[in-house]
Amino acid sequence: MSECFKLSNRKKVGTITFHAAHNYGSNLQAWALQQVLTELGMQSEIINFRTGAQKDQYTPLTKRKGLKYILKNGYFLLNYRTRKAKYLRFEDFIQNHLIKSDREYSSLEELMIEPPQYDYYISGSDQIWNTAPNDASDAYFLPFVKEGSRIAYAPSFGQIGDIDHKDVIKEYLERYDVLSVREENGQVLIKEMLDIDVPIMPDPTLLLQPEKWEQLTAPRLVVEDYLFFYTLFATKEMIDMMKQISAKMGLPVVISNISNQYEIFSGFRKIRDAGPCEFLSLIKHAKFVCVTSFHGTVFSILFHKNFFAINGMSDKRISTLLKQTNLTEQAVTKDTLEEKLCKQAPIDYGEVDKQLRSLRNTGVDFLKKALELGE
Repeated sequence: MSECFKLSNRKKVGTITFHAAHNYGSNLQAWALQQVLTELGMQSEIINFRTGAQKDQYTPLTKRKGLKYILKNGYFLLNYRTRKAKYLRFEDFIQNHLIKSDREYSSLEELMIEPPQYDYYISGSDQIWNTAPNDASDAYFLPFVKEGSRIAYAPSFGQIGDIDHKDVIKEYLERYDVLSVREENGQVLIKEMLDIDVPIMPDPTLLLQPEKWEQLTAPRLVVEDYLFFYTLFATKEMIDMMKQISAKMGLPVVISNISNQYEIFSGFRKIRDAGPCEFLSLIKHAKFVCVTSFHGTVFSILFHKNFFAINGMSDKRISTLLKQTNLTEQAVTKDTLEEKLCKQAPIDYGEVDKQLRSLRNTGVDFLKKALELGE
């Protein structure tokens, strides 16, 4: 049998996710799932769905109107060179590391009129079922699929609050052939809506061995020992906690996300142009990591870092992961920080790796069954 025939005979799977958001976790989980699907023998593409709202959200200068955005653009202009460099690093990752559909879709309407054709369609992972962001869309529930199997692999509803048009979402979910979620709160929500029990699946980033992530990791960016802090949105309390940790450990703080005045005036070292590969490097080479993000927690674990998950048990995404890996002791709050700093000891990653192997097997077995792949 010729190699060309083998390739043409492979079943096609299209994934819809936040692959093009300029967010480290979004890009990396999209890459991870595509790697796994390809290793399983599938012809895998990401449906290239990018709304105008999502594109504008990450441009070096926003086109949004209002005094708030005028002031933001003023600040952005002061750091335009590094913001542009960061933007280009994300775009380079999206263009050169992800296999996407030839056509780019900017709306659900375009997908409904001329849907891409696959044997299987996968929603997930990431917070694609969170209805709150400005780039939220019903497209992530696959209403445009006319033929083919609908699969949900570890999608997240985010920190669930009020969900828009729940009745419509219920109808979308009823059309899926195979459902799973990433967190306990999503499991509870689907139980309420559909009265069925769906499994919790590990994020795609956890399905790959750390050695695989080495392929993407940029060279070391900071020569001296440092403490890496990553949050999507800092508060004064977080900054104060980081200063306390820094003083106790005698390590300077490095950050790669500058979202508001607390980070701007923190005095921390800022790596303003870090893309996804640089983000991996900042975690891998850190002496200690502090995070409030789900994927920051994931890569701290994968790279065997000593870390704290700030307010981790109050975030369902992070708490689910910490429970799965028996690392709930790494969650800290303002009130427990001093005690945990005094007791802080290296994590026994031998035990954690056993849990990771189990999670990987669970996720891969789920995908094999959903994609109707034999042993």
